[in-house]
Amino acid sequence: MSLSVTEGCGRVLELANLWSGGRIDGSRGLRLRVVVDFDTCRTNGVCTGILPQVFEVREDGYLYVLDEHPTEELRGFVEQAVTSCPTRSISIVEE
Repeated sequence: MSLSVTEGCGRVLELANLWSGGRIDGSRGLRLRVVVDFDTCRTNGVCTGILPQVFEVREDGYLYVLDEHPTEELRGFVEQAVTSCPTRSISIVEE
């Protein structure tokens, strides 16, 4: 998992690359990866309301991606977060 935080002007500060593994989707052989464009993210927290297992806004006011590779079972919620993001800053990548 990679934790990232956006600063006031949209710069991305990579805090840590804690986990580089992912879960493999057996049906397609691809894993799901959540990507946030921190240059456009305004940390409004809509995604955290939909999927707190993956997204978190902390007391410092920054959005954190808690699980860059959520399970396939969470795909529907990730897709909902993607379509609900007011700045369209969240996307899904198949790896």
